[in-house]
Amino acid sequence: GLDPGEVVDMRALAALPEAERAVRAARGRVFARCAPEDKAWLVARTRAAGRVTGFLGDGWNDVPALRAADVGLCPPGAVALAREHADLVLGGKDLGAAAHAVRAGRSGTATVLAYLRAALSSNLGNVVAMLVAGLLLPFLPMLPAQVLVQNLCFDLAQTAYVRRGAAARPSARPVPLRTRALVRQILGYGALNAGVDVLTFAALAWGAGGAAGTRWQALFHAGWFTENLLTQALVLVVLRPGAGRVPKVLWAAVAGLVAVGVALPPSPVGAALGMVALPWRVWAALALLMLAYGGALRWIRGRGRPGWEPAASAYGPARAGRGRAQP
Repeated sequence: GLDPGEVVDMRALAALPEAERAVRAARGRVFARCAPEDKAWLVARTRAAGRVTGFLGDGWNDVPALRAADVGLCPPGAVALAREHADLVLGGKDLGAAAHAVRAGRSGTATVLAYLRAALSSNLGNVVAMLVAGLLLPFLPMLPAQVLVQNLCFDLAQTAYVRRGAAARPSARPVPLRTRALVRQILGYGALNAGVDVLTFAALAWGAGGAAGTRWQALFHAGWFTENLLTQALVLVVLRPGAGRVPKVLWAAVAGLVAVGVALPPSPVGAALGMVALPWRVWAALALLMLAYGGALRWIRGRGRPGWEPAASAYGPARAGRGRAQP
């Protein structure tokens, strides 16, 4: 069987000085004759030692410890008061459900963060580029129908993030949402995206070959539409959750974005949307821009992932008052 180690009698422990109580409690594995306040004290001492603490209880006398723990758990047959103060009520007699919930929570949080980074940074870059284009051009830089088609394609492609296997293996530590770091990332990636858009405008002006009037408008619309879908495809891959192998479902989504960006403008549907086929000089410029953009994305992400580090409060000394471990 299991080695119980040192068995600590909590009534005897209560008579000792505080310093000695802490030493004895740290050595103990089994604690007998515990009053409700003793359980809460043991949980608080464990948290103060820098450990994330879970407590499993089913009775009213377990409520103080359930409240003191980072995560309070109850079996399905626990009294109503214990279930009310627990963070997680098990559906069966299996603690494996708690581990599964943690893995699912971390994977879901990482996916949400990846979606926010990809969507908001792309949208911010497009808004800035749209304002710049509005100051330079006598026509709309992109027609409403083109914006709708582009956004629909990008949104559909992002659903690959939530498909099973699209996220990397869940983190071994909590993945908290740090707003400041997320805003910095969105501003950084958004500025990069806006810069590539402006360079695309210059490439379109260079590659237009003297086109004017409606031909120039259709060429500009097609070029920016294609560039947006190509950059969004790169964003999906580089800013995906985790850093492991790119899953097949994400590759399929990226291939779909690229196919639409390349094939739609010269097609009859593209003509109905106000676009035309791009000349080879524009394609050459777009290829160089995409290589530079993809390299810049990888370099920025390779420098670190601020805001994705484990929460210090979850692994350091406990703060005063009620605390919770991040999922």
